[in-house]
Amino acid sequence: MLKAFFLALLSASAAPAARRPVVLVADVGIDDAAAVLLLLRDPTLEILGIAASFGCHGDVRRTAQNARRLLDAAGAGCIPVHVGSRFPLAAWATPTDDGAYIHGADGLGDVAPSPAER
Repeated sequence: MLKAFFLALLSASAAPAARRPVVLVADVGIDDAAAVLLLLRDPTLEILGIAASFGCHGDVRRTAQNARRLLDAAGAGCIPVHVGSRFPLAAWATPTDDGAYIHGADGLGDVAPSPAER
């Protein structure tokens, strides 16, 4: 009986934990890029995709491009990126602040693309 208990205990602790499926919504600039990289390394999460949202980068297509660039650089290029809303839920105008004074013109600090991206 004691042997069966220890075998059950060992097999229960050796079973992998289920990963929580997550879709991220982010306006990928420098700050969100850091968060996405941390989340990609979390063994308890399964990132199903990224919905690029409006933000302080002028155009939601830019945040989607940044998300794709980041995922490719992180070796997670198979994660899909979708272009989301271009304005906040409670507003019907695209934000006018492009955030270039903080995030650079491209939203990622104006870091030159790697040779593989060119």
